[in-house]
Amino acid sequence: MKLKIFEDKQLQEERIEVYCHEKTPMIEAIIQFIEDYDANIMNITGIYNEEKQVLDIKDIYYFEAVDKRSFAYLEKKVFEVKYTLSQIEERLKQYGFIRINKSNVVSIYKIQKIKCTANMRVVAFLNNGEQLVISRHYKKSFEAYLKSKRGLI
Repeated sequence: MKLKIFEDKQLQEERIEVYCHEKTPMIEAIIQFIEDYDANIMNITGIYNEEKQVLDIKDIYYFEAVDKRSFAYLEKKVFEVKYTLSQIEERLKQYGFIRINKSNVVSIYKIQKIKCTANMRVVAFLNNGEQLVISRHYKKSFEAYLKSKRGLI
């Protein structure tokens, strides 16, 4: 079996293609591993009204930590999640999530605009109308991440 890996910084989405003469059990196992891995990364379980629900990370605007509990904010609902902000940041960094202050990890794809205010604060305006403050401590890493992911700043 040959394996070739091609890195392309211009790709918007990773992809894996499998070429085989026949779908052997080993090929099936590789495919299953990739599908399971992608499903586990791209989804997070949240709790809303004491019911568990699988959340697609594409629907999450940001995460917030309050009183040692973490919450995922969607457009109109808030779900409690079992991960710490550090775990969320590590797990979802490659999918556009970045820490912007001590209490928030935000999806850069849900940011509509960024604005400096008169008192030298930087505010991220989200597509759902919410505003989050980007602390000075996280500003440089946020800008670098935003530039690497979206080619902005």
